[in-house]
Amino acid sequence: YDWYLPRIYAYLVRRVEERTVAEDLTATTFERAFRVLQSGTFRNESFGGWLYRVAGNALVDHVRRGRRYVPMACGWCVSTARGRAS
Repeated sequence: YDWYLPRIYAYLVRRVEERTVAEDLTATTFERAFRVLQSGTFRNESFGGWLYRVAGNALVDHVRRGRRYVPMACGWCVSTARGRAS
């Protein structure tokens, strides 16, 4: 936890550019991860890669729920969104 927390937070804050949202998403990421680990359903994958995927999914869920506008910091997000709008 102590090793991954700052890394997951940095990953999310770079994408949402809003610290409070990144903090909430980081908490959601670790809540989901702990739930899976406690249930015993974690498959033998790269733990770090899996945790980043959980964080990415938390971000996508947040944006889809439309809680508030989240400016995306990555260029591929903008180009993908434009491609769908046309």
